[in-house]
Amino acid sequence: GLISRNGQAVIGYFAQHHTDILDPSKTPITMLRDMFPTATQEQIYSQLSHFGIKGKVCHQTIKDLSGGQKSRMSFALLTWKHPHCIVMDEPTNHCDLDTIDGLIEAIEHYEGAIVVVSHDRFFLEKVCNEYWSVGKQRIRSFYEFEQASQYSYEIGNIK
Repeated sequence: GLISRNGQAVIGYFAQHHTDILDPSKTPITMLRDMFPTATQEQIYSQLSHFGIKGKVCHQTIKDLSGGQKSRMSFALLTWKHPHCIVMDEPTNHCDLDTIDGLIEAIEHYEGAIVVVSHDRFFLEKVCNEYWSVGKQRIRSFYEFEQASQYSYEIGNIK
C-alpha cells in the first residue's frame, strides 16, 4: 500500500527498553541541558516538572531514580520537541509496577496522539480510549478493550 504523511509531522518512538537512553551518571537536569544546550533553566525545570520530576529528584543521579522516575524522565526527553504522535512498542515489558504507574502518569500529561502496541491489558485500559485490532488484511476499531480482544480471538490473532 501507499503511506503518506505530513512533512511537518513529528513522530516520536518509545522503545521497549526506553530507559537505556538515559546516562546513569547524570542528573535529569544535566541530561536535558546536555541534550538541549539552548534551553533555559526554566524550560528544563518546567519539562521535568510536567512529568513529575521535581524538587530533589532533579538533582539525583539517574542511577538513583526509581523505575517510574526513569520512565517519566525518558518520556520528558521524548516529548521535548513536541511530537504530534508517539509510537510505543511494548512499553511495559520488563517493567515493575512503579515504572508502569510512571508511564501511565506521563501519558496522562501528554497532549498528542499515542499509538501503543502492547499485550498489557491493565496498561491499555488505563491509557487508551480506542483499540485497533489488525488481522485478515484489515483494521477494526473498538472503544472497549473486551470487544477488541474478542475480535482478535475470532480472527485467530490470539489463541
